[in-house]
Amino acid sequence: MTTSSDAQQASRYVGTIVGESTSREFRLAVAHETIREQDIIAVDAELRQPEGNAPPEKIRVWAKVQRIERLNPLFPAEAGHELAATRTDPFDTVLSLSREMVTAVCQVLGAEPLEGSAGGKLDHLRYPPQPASSAYRPDSTDIARVVLGELQQKQKRALDIATLSNRPEVDVKVDGHAIVTRHLAILAMTGAGKSWTARRIIEQLAQKNYPIVIFDPHGDYTGLADIPGLKGRVQRYYAQFPIFEEDSETVAEIVNSLGYELTPTMSTRFGDVFGAASSFIVDETDEMQQRVEWLARTIGKPDLPAYGIRPNMWLVANLAEAGEMVLRQDDHVAKRQLVDWGWNGFNNYSGTDRRTLEGIKKRTYRAAAALHRMEQINRRISRSAQPLPTDRKELVRYGQISIVALGGYTSDFQATIYSIIADDIFEARVRDDLKLRVLLLLEEAHKFAPARASIPAEQRSITTTRQIAQEGRKFGVGLILISQRPSQLDETTLSQCNSSIIMRMVNPADQAYVRRVIETLAEDEARMLPDLDVGEAILSGQLINFPVLVKMKEPESKGEREEQDAFEALEKAHVRASNEARR
Repeated sequence: MTTSSDAQQASRYVGTIVGESTSREFRLAVAHETIREQDIIAVDAELRQPEGNAPPEKIRVWAKVQRIERLNPLFPAEAGHELAATRTDPFDTVLSLSREMVTAVCQVLGAEPLEGSAGGKLDHLRYPPQPASSAYRPDSTDIARVVLGELQQKQKRALDIATLSNRPEVDVKVDGHAIVTRHLAILAMTGAGKSWTARRIIEQLAQKNYPIVIFDPHGDYTGLADIPGLKGRVQRYYAQFPIFEEDSETVAEIVNSLGYELTPTMSTRFGDVFGAASSFIVDETDEMQQRVEWLARTIGKPDLPAYGIRPNMWLVANLAEAGEMVLRQDDHVAKRQLVDWGWNGFNNYSGTDRRTLEGIKKRTYRAAAALHRMEQINRRISRSAQPLPTDRKELVRYGQISIVALGGYTSDFQATIYSIIADDIFEARVRDDLKLRVLLLLEEAHKFAPARASIPAEQRSITTTRQIAQEGRKFGVGLILISQRPSQLDETTLSQCNSSIIMRMVNPADQAYVRRVIETLAEDEARMLPDLDVGEAILSGQLINFPVLVKMKEPESKGEREEQDAFEALEKAHVRASNEARR
């Protein structure tokens, strides 16, 4: 007698195990067009107990379809070539075209008791399923239970980010704890959906009030502030380059790159000028006003007090010019004044040093102007942002998302600003000055942790990121790395990401690199990367029970660079410009 359960299972039949079967893999003779690659299927089996007299254990073996092979043994290649040469339609011949053999290669995911396990945890299969066993499509509830795994018992950690690509009715939730403690890599080519995916994860973490600091080179995360549920919780900061948090050698390198190169003699004296500028600003108001007025008179800029003195590259250039003028006038009183204010050894300077200071002045003014342009662009991109706090702990608050806008700066300055902020946050956690855990998100992470450092700023940034990747778990600092060029990412840093979301990837170098570095990515999944649709992704690692192909859910927020139709954008801009011209 056939039960309703048996009839239901028969209606979900997809094939029969054939050939050699192992505890890791089996082949399935497939009923025509019943499954697709990456489908999750099940096989019911019985295992006899070693004791002998005990009844056999009934189990369900779970497997994933890795690839499907289709063959017609009655339509050999030779016949196909003959028909092609004669331009004959195969259906006009007596050749059999209906005797196709479709075989699926299936990877065993694990096994559980036939009645299911409450936690969805799968045990390792230690004995292969029997050939001739039937495979079937499990129902959506069972698949969701197994995909979720032990996360079912820890729903507070679950982040709802996707659906199964082949079963869109099945929601895929991932382990947020694994993301914020063991690091996550989101890797894909441009336009595949990396920032879309990151914003979905950020929105889910924000619902759990997890502190997040985002280093945003292009404005991909501006739309987070527009989500009603995040109103007042997203803080945007523009990044003024903190000159006096660097050493004089680093600032000299900046002058070399933005101005024109300092001579060896100028480099020797630059440290003195930088030291004088560092000690020029004091807290006492009257004293500071006297210093500013003296500087304005000395360099002939009477409007200087109105604009004020700030700790930036302009101040370094102003002090170099002041030193040049004091030496030109051979003003001994002013020399002593500069020494008292922190210019070490200035009373021993000679006429030759005047020309050296003149060279430093010209180069530093030029660098200051270039840096000012970058800062202004950054301010415009950041729009309503506030200045970056000097106490970096203010970036990390319960329920807050802090976005550090880095647009406008060149990549070396972005790397420097990032490393300074990340260092401060990490050290505050190590010293226990910062009580809250935090997640750092690096958009275009290959700029902050490149595979090879070509300049000192990149080397410092790599060192910072490696340290957080290797030791962050102990101190409650997590990383999300996002990159469209994974082969340009530091291998040590990427290998520390125990979870990954990998989307469409066409570049062969990137594919090979990802396959080598990310151990949880199987060969068959890696082969799929060039063919994934926009928004599709392979989840693997500790955030998920086993690797699955998913379709990422749409985030609520939009990015500043969200792609729009170029022709529609052109027409809108034209109409706007025409209306403004008529006013």
